[in-house]
Amino acid sequence: MKRIATLLLLLLSALLFAQGWKPLASSDGKFTVQIPGKPQASSRTDQDGGYSIVTKMWVSGVADSNYVVSVSFLPSKVPPDFTKNMMDGIKSGFMKSTSATVVSDKPQAYNGVSGRLIRFEIPGKAKGALWVAAKSGKVYTLTLAKGSGDYGSDLTKMFGSFKVL
Repeated sequence: MKRIATLLLLLLSALLFAQGWKPLASSDGKFTVQIPGKPQASSRTDQDGGYSIVTKMWVSGVADSNYVVSVSFLPSKVPPDFTKNMMDGIKSGFMKSTSATVVSDKPQAYNGVSGRLIRFEIPGKAKGALWVAAKSGKVYTLTLAKGSGDYGSDLTKMFGSFKVL
């Protein structure tokens, strides 16, 4: 009986560790961030304003929460207003595609990277935050959506751990 209890305890510990917070590092995106679970990576290329924009994304779902990290690589000769327009487009596209409403939208910096923190609510489904920032020819987004409960500690842990290398 003790062996079974020990085995169950080890299995439970392994499962909890597998879903624990771990560093995600991107050498080409030049950032690190803490994210729970094991994120699935993907990449896509979009056309925007006549430019090809490559975006890499990592998505992790744990319990009733989703965590998303993305970095978009901007071409070297985009006009000055391109980045701002892209960041505005990310916000409006997210709100439209998820039927979310904006709770607040204000400037927010994490570890020296200035951006916008948009808190949102999807009625009856989730609450969370989207952070959009641009630095050194890249546009970074962090997204957290939680189906129930307070998402504040997850936001602090994930967004607060974001660092550009």
